[in-house]
Amino acid sequence: MKYTEDQIQKGLYALSAFGGSPAPAHKALKDAFDLDIPAATLKTWRDSVHQERYAKLQIQHGNDIEEAMVRETRDIARAATAAMRESLEVVWERLSDNRHTIRAPEAAQIAAQMSKVQATAVDKLMVLTGRPQAITENRSAADIIRALAAKGVLELEAPSEPTQ
Repeated sequence: MKYTEDQIQKGLYALSAFGGSPAPAHKALKDAFDLDIPAATLKTWRDSVHQERYAKLQIQHGNDIEEAMVRETRDIARAATAAMRESLEVVWERLSDNRHTIRAPEAAQIAAQMSKVQATAVDKLMVLTGRPQAITENRSAADIIRALAAKGVLELEAPSEPTQ
């Protein structure tokens, strides 16, 4: 089938808006414009026939695409956080209500899973607040000892003369 320039442009925009995924781009074109461009055609346009044009659109609209991705990622994070919070409340209620009936292996499993949730949450918090996720030291042990001695934390003995 032959497509007009306007249809091709809409198809490439849809591809760009959906991160290069032909199936959602096809659906969006159908829903928004009643334009039926098969996903396979969109894929061909993206990968070969209109590859340069598609790449230019991505560059031209890169900021808009990235802003949309940021908004989408924030929404996903909020939804996941809400689900996690509800799940934690269910676990907490179950632990509180059935404290004496939960077997030790099950309690250990719950503790291990909650530990992973906690570690991930703390790591992400550090990233989001711009704090370091790891502490690295580039000094040698000798440099550290000298620095501690200079601060008066350590006292270094003068090297003794070798005995003969």
